[in-house]
Parts: sequence; C-alpha cells; structure tokens
Amino acid sequence: MKNILGLIIALAFFSSCENQVSENNNMSELISTDTAKLSKYIYINKFKPLKAKFKYMYFDNSASAQRMSVPGPSDSRIEGILYFDDATFDSILTVYDKQEWTMYDIQKQYFNFEWLDKDVKEELEKTELEKAYMPDYFFTRSELGHCLLMDKKILFFKYSN
Repeated sequence: MKNILGLIIALAFFSSCENQVSENNNMSELISTDTAKLSKYIYINKFKPLKAKFKYMYFDNSASAQRMSVPGPSDSRIEGILYFDDATFDSILTVYDKQEWTMYDIQKQYFNFEWLDKDVKEELEKTELEKAYMPDYFFTRSELGHCLLMDKKILFFKYSN
C-alpha cells in the first residue's frame, strides 16, 4: 500500500514538472559568431566588425495548443559584442563623439552578459559609463537598446516589448 501511495505521489510530482517545462517551450535562443546571421538583427554594413559574438532570444507569445494564456505579440532580445579594427573604431568614436548626449540611466550590469569571456567582463568593470549611447548606427530609432563603447569593441543589447 505504501509503495502504491509513493508511486502516485511520484507520478503527480513528475507530471507537474513536465507541465512547467512545456510552458517555457515558447523561448528559443541562438548563440553565434556568424556576422551574416547578426546582420539580420542589427545594421553592421556601415561599420563592419572584424568578428562578433551574440545571443539572440525569441519569446513566442503566439497562440499554441499547449498554452492556456491569451496570445500576444512575440518578444525578442539580442545581446552581443562587436570587435573592430583601429580605423573602423576610430570612425565610430568620431561619429559618437559628435553626439551631445550619453545615456546616464544605464548601468554596467545591463552589459554584463553571462556568456561574456572573463577578460571582457574585467574590462567592462573598468569602462566608464560615459561611453554608453543609443545605438543609432546599429539599430533603427524605433528599436529599443543601448551600446557601450570599450577598447575597439562595442557591447550592445536590443529588445522588443
């Protein structure tokens, strides 16, 4: 009798865990260094990076047979790092230095992506936030996000809501 009761409790537990996992199945993510794929999400034609690494997350909020919630618009987030040669980065600095504002409400933690290499995280800690800008040259004005200029590299994130 105890074995049957234990089996029933175990089955109830595992079936509830399975339902929880299925509710999270609406998110997909991609981590890549492919600049061709990156160019689908941000503009990199004007300032071409030598290399890049990014993480793209897509939250599918559309109607689904497994979901009980009301469907809505899907959301996405992309975070990444772009590496540039000296000449290209100097051009970027020239363009951004002409802007009369920076982002004062931005915090370093917004750029401290979990997948960043240790040396980039250490550099981030030493970087001044005065180099945080709206990424007008990489996103459209209607897109939400920020970028942080570092030493020949740019950390960025973009999101929809």
